Amino acid sequence: MSSVDLTICLIDDDVEFVFKLDEVVLLKVPKEEVSDELLDQLYESLVKTFGIGLQLGQESVKSGSTGFSVK
Repeated sequence: MSSVDLTICLIDDDVEFVFKLDEVVLLKVPKEEVSDELLDQLYESLVKTFGIGLQLGQESVKSGSTGFSVK
């Protein structure tokens, strides 16, 4: 079985918070519009979203599909 390491990180720059998946920017949030609680909720939502996507991908491979798409 193969594995892939994905890292979702939060970068705090001078003007905004940036959520990245490896080197891909997922979301930018201006600092003046966000609280610590909202940052936690955003992070949780991103992790859950990617978890669901990975699960769908695994299920489609198990059923013989070479991929999946969400519309």
